[in-house]
Amino acid sequence: MAAVAVGALLVGACSSNHSAEKALVKRVSLEASDLPPGWSRVPAPDPVGAEGDESRYAECLGRPDPKTVRTASVASDQFGSGDGTQVVSTVRTMPSEGVAKADSAAQQGDRAVACLRARLRNESGRRSAAGGAPSDVSVVRMPGLAFGDDTTAFRATFTYPPGDTAPKTTSVDVVHVRKGKVEIELSLSGTQQPFPGDLERDLLTKVVGRA
Repeated sequence: MAAVAVGALLVGACSSNHSAEKALVKRVSLEASDLPPGWSRVPAPDPVGAEGDESRYAECLGRPDPKTVRTASVASDQFGSGDGTQVVSTVRTMPSEGVAKADSAAQQGDRAVACLRARLRNESGRRSAAGGAPSDVSVVRMPGLAFGDDTTAFRATFTYPPGDTAPKTTSVDVVHVRKGKVEIELSLSGTQQPFPGDLERDLLTKVVGRA
């Protein structure tokens, strides 16, 4: 179920005629070489449906649909370590730094927690098998991360109904970083335990450093 939560934040492949921006988002995007040994590519959910989730999330925040304003965008491959820990990135360029700043301000606003919770709850419910949707999704802000010009971070916790064992939880950190007019989003999930903090900061340092 970790893949469901992480995949919720994919926004699709490159979409721009701006060759410089295309090259930039590709360079910044998470790569296999950024990860420790033992990590590999894992299947990701359908990016078309995920882009619709992104559009509805932006509407909830009071922002324009990203696909109507971005100048380039790319979603990385999804990577997993084999124990339920997974990570994926989305990088996009906006037409100006002002637009990107306004997106960051919306992420930091009062509506963001509720909008993200609705987005993740709807996404996980749609993708879960019958009877397997989370019984609860909670979202809180996550302090302590500072990268680029602005950083906004959330931690979502998915609680699944009990089966043959005790109830299972999946934790997903959603970190949004702005650097100039570049928007970088990492979604990092762990089963039972949050994504390792040291690795999370290391990956953010690498991708933001390339922007």
